[in-house]
Amino acid sequence: MRWLLQWGAQADWFADLAAEGKPTQAWLNRTEALPHLAWLMQAFFDLSASRSLVMGGEGPIPLSEILAYCQMFGVNDVDERGDFLRVIRAMDEAYLEERHRQREAAEETPQR
Repeated sequence: MRWLLQWGAQADWFADLAAEGKPTQAWLNRTEALPHLAWLMQAFFDLSASRSLVMGGEGPIPLSEILAYCQMFGVNDVDERGDFLRVIRAMDEAYLEERHRQREAAEETPQR
C-alpha cells in the first residue's frame, strides 16, 4: 500500500524501465498485493470516496461506511467483519500518513 501511494503514479514508467533492463531502486523495492487479497485493495479504494475533509486534509474512512460496505457485499460473519475493519483501518492509516507526508513536503517546497 505504501509503495502504491508513494510511487503508483510512476508505476508504468518504472515497469517500462525494468523491461528495458534498467530497473529503478523504487521498482525493485515494490511490494505487490497477493492476488487473493486484491478485493481488499478495491474495497479500500471504494471506501476512500466516502472520507470527509477535515482541518488539514482528508479524514479517516468513517466506521459507518465500512459497516455499510460489509452489509452491501455480504460480509456478515462477526469475525470476518472484525478482520475486514482491521485491514481497512490499517490501509487507511498508511494512506493518511502518506498524504500527510506529501502535504508537508509540498509546504516545504519553495513557491516560484
